[in-house]
Amino acid sequence: MGDPACTLVTCEGNMFLAVINVTDIIIDSHSHLDINQTLLAESTVVIHFQICHLIEKTTPNNSGPEGNGEWRWNRKVESKVMKTQGAFVQALNPDIIVEEIGKPVYSFKTDDLRLLAASLFTSVTSETRPRLVQLKKRTDAFPYQSHSM
Repeated sequence: MGDPACTLVTCEGNMFLAVINVTDIIIDSHSHLDINQTLLAESTVVIHFQICHLIEKTTPNNSGPEGNGEWRWNRKVESKVMKTQGAFVQALNPDIIVEEIGKPVYSFKTDDLRLLAASLFTSVTSETRPRLVQLKKRTDAFPYQSHSM
């Protein structure tokens, strides 16, 4: 719990990658602190989470070709706690940046996020798509938007 992961979320009819903060892991109706990645696909695993707010970090170092952008978690999450099947979740091991002492943030490369989205997307079928978390409308922070395009 408290570790970053990602999942696909449907919003306004489209699928988007969401970086999430895991708030609870339920296995066979019991709460757990952690889970082996290989067990996520079990039908009895449910992940409770909040969507992390990511902001695009633009610096001279990442102004190269498209896809080299950097995204950072701004330490904020959506207020709503949602839940999804463990099979729709993938653990993350992001870079950790400390710009302010005592306030580390996660950092992600655009290409890495695209690969994660593609990996999760290929696991979704017409039968499983309706089981993805569905958001009725966008929020100010999600889906994530690049301001460099």
